Parts: sequence; structure tokens; C-alpha cells
Amino acid sequence: MEEAGTPGLKRRKRKGGPDALVWVCSDAARLAGFEPRTQNLSHLAGNRHALSVACSRLENQQAAWLSSRDPRNAMARFDGSMLSLFEVYETDPRSTFKKLKPSSAKPYTFYLRKLKASIGSRRMELITGLDITGWHDEIADSSGPAAAAMCVAIIKAALSFGVAARLPGCADLKLALDQVSFPSLPPRRSAPTIDDVQAIIKAAHTTGFPSIAFATALCFDGSIRLWDVIGQWVPVSEPGLSTVLDGQWKWFGPKWEDIRSDMTLTLRPSKTEATTGTEVELDLSVMPLVMAEIEKIPVEQRKGPLIVQDRTRTPWNDDFYRVKFREIRAAAGVRSTLWARDMRAGAITEGRKAGAATDDLAKQAGHTSSRTTSRIYDRDSHLEATRRNMAARIAARNAPGTSSGTDGNDEQ
Repeated sequence: MEEAGTPGLKRRKRKGGPDALVWVCSDAARLAGFEPRTQNLSHLAGNRHALSVACSRLENQQAAWLSSRDPRNAMARFDGSMLSLFEVYETDPRSTFKKLKPSSAKPYTFYLRKLKASIGSRRMELITGLDITGWHDEIADSSGPAAAAMCVAIIKAALSFGVAARLPGCADLKLALDQVSFPSLPPRRSAPTIDDVQAIIKAAHTTGFPSIAFATALCFDGSIRLWDVIGQWVPVSEPGLSTVLDGQWKWFGPKWEDIRSDMTLTLRPSKTEATTGTEVELDLSVMPLVMAEIEKIPVEQRKGPLIVQDRTRTPWNDDFYRVKFREIRAAAGVRSTLWARDMRAGAITEGRKAGAATDDLAKQAGHTSSRTTSRIYDRDSHLEATRRNMAARIAARNAPGTSSGTDGNDEQ
């Protein structure tokens, strides 16, 4: 309970000691990301004046921070600097930044912070397109070409919003930037083979992480994106209802209940959810890696989210999953250039090498093209595409002369 003169101050019971005096930020500030969320002021107990001063100071900091996040204030504070442009782009509710999914907004926020620190003080009327190519090259040298490409993409997005908002200087700099070109990122070439995948699955079990074995099998046999297998945590403020909550976060992803009695599973890839709405239908019964993992999971555990952490039984956080995957990959002796998200590329590569029909590969992967638009096909066509694709891939795996074939080289 707050007391007069000490706004935000809460008393918290402590076992075997006096109450703790803690200042707590407002719900609005907490949801917006204000720090610190709490401040222990127990050391000021007994000094009413000092408590009042400390609480007032923290309340003023909170109010100033919230005011700075107000998009109307950001727009009014635009002064032609890159910093003010980035702040408008990041905070205005009409900005394209606000339409990014949490998984996309995360790297944008990371690199926006770096751009504010490095070029925030520069004024747009003094910047040329050549200056930006120079920044690109500097970032590429220090952090790699992917980081440089992301920074340029953010600058372009911020300038485009500035042009739409008729912010002075944005149109001229955007025009100058359009006149220069940047090197394209080379496509990733790393794609796991069935041997890589089996080694990772084995290492996942050996190290006590069967959930990663299951996720790897689903991504590879199912040609599914990683985040469509393990799901995604998003802020509770995001649209949509979820029954899986953790504080200010909620989870969306596949559940055991989505698998029908005939072992078919329907997924709507998150990448196409807001665009084509393409759905993918998978027959898990023709996926040997997947079925092998399902058989290892006790029936009583087959409920709720499909992939959960092995200790907490809660859905994986994307970053934590990738860290653990790297550890398992190393334990498996698989090359470090292979990423968790490369499973899908390996699946499509295996299918192409096995002679699977391109249309079937596209349907199972949820791709759309001028020749085959997955969303116009009925359920049976999707299931048959998966069955034909998997039949071709498994036949190639088991062909004599391959490490996983029937020539005696199979460890199992």
C-alpha cells in the first residue's frame, strides 16, 4: 500500500525480519520497458524525509521516461538529427516498426541502439549517400556483412517513414541513398545431411535434451521453420489469445492437440500468416525421424505445447534454444557452420537430390509461386505431396551405398 508523500513505495513482508521498503514503477512504465522496475529503499527506513525524496526522484525519472516515449513528443522533438529520426521511427504507433513481429523487432531494436550511439548526432542535411556506404563498410569490417546489411535496412526504413511523415530532410537523404548500391549478402550454403541430423539427434538424447532431438526431427523431416516448431513468445500486448502465459509474455505454437488421430498436422507458418495465409498439412506417420521421437515420449506428456524444455516443461525461448543447439552440435561433432535453422534447407536439398517433385517440395515447405499456389489446394493434395516427398527421400536414404542405407553401414 502506498503512503502519502512516498509515491510508488510498497511494503513487502520478509520472513524473520522487518518489512522491506521497495519503490515499484507503475504498470504502464513496466509494460513499456522502464528500468529500474523496483528499487530497494529499506536502508532509508526511519528517515521519512529521505524516503520521500528518493520516491519523488524515481517517480520523476519514470514520468520523464514515459514522456520521452510519447510519439507526439518524439515527433515534436524531431530536429533533423539521425537520433531524432530513429526515435520517431521507433515510437510512433503509425510507424512500420510497430508492425514488425516480435522476432523481427528484436534485431531492429538491437541495431537501432547501436546506430543511435554511432551516428545519432549526425544531421541529415550534412549526410550523403556516400557517407552511408562508408558506414556500411565500417560495420561490415567490424561486425560482418549481415550486421552491415541490417543497419542499412533500418536506415532505409526510418527514412521511408520520415518521408511519409514529411519530416524535413528525409526525402533528400532517401533520394541520395537510393542512388548508391550495396553488396548483396551471399546465400547460405550450409545444409545438413541425414547423417548430420542423426548425429545431432543422438547427441541431444545423450546430453539430456530429447526435446531438441524432437524439434530437429520435425524441422528436417517436416521441412518446417524452427520457430514454427518450437513456437514463439510474444508480449501479452500483441494480438491473439493464448493459454500459455509467463508474466508479460504469451506463447503461440503447435500443440499436441493439433495432431489428429491419423497423425496429420496442420500448420500455418508464421511467415505467411499475415500475407498469403498459406497452411501446410503434414502426415507425420510417413516421417521416420519424427515418429521415432514421438514413440519415446510418454503418452501422459503428450499434451500442451509440442516442444517444451526438458527440465521446466515450458516452451523454449528462441535464444536459449539456439545456445543449447550449438552445444549439442559440438557434442555431435557436426561442423560449426551448421545452424539450427538450416534443418529446413537440408530437408529441401535432400528432397531435390532424391528426385522429389518441385511442386511437392514447395507444398510441404509452404512456399508459393506462379506455378503452384499452396493455398488453393485441398487437404488431400497437401498430404499426398508430403507422402510422395517423404517416400522419395527415404528411398534415397536407404539406397545401397549410402551411410544410412542397407549395406551394413547403419549403426542401428
